[in-house]
Amino acid sequence: MRQGNVALYERKLLASGARPHWELVRIKTLKASVIHGKEYPRREVYPKDEDWGTLGWTLVSLDDAKERFAALVASYQKPKLTPTLDPLYSTLSLGKVNTADSACDALVKEGGKE
Repeated sequence: MRQGNVALYERKLLASGARPHWELVRIKTLKASVIHGKEYPRREVYPKDEDWGTLGWTLVSLDDAKERFAALVASYQKPKLTPTLDPLYSTLSLGKVNTADSACDALVKEGGKE
């Protein structure tokens, strides 16, 4: 199962007869490059061993795997921001909170006391 660059794969160790498990991964895309004189095209890669726990997880329950898959997909969906002109500052806003505005809001909530 895959959505965007989040994928869920079922894995089985056929020789051992062990129960299947699932690997949830965030697939990375690497640029075309030359490594030790060999050219590699732009490509998708599985997380490295040291990225396990950050970009890849092993799950033993399919229900848990599907739930975490949905949560990971949702966490990577970026909200679509509509640029607007802020009349007070005459600047373009992309919907991000300005830290100066946040400090002012905090002062207003506290009755203007610092």
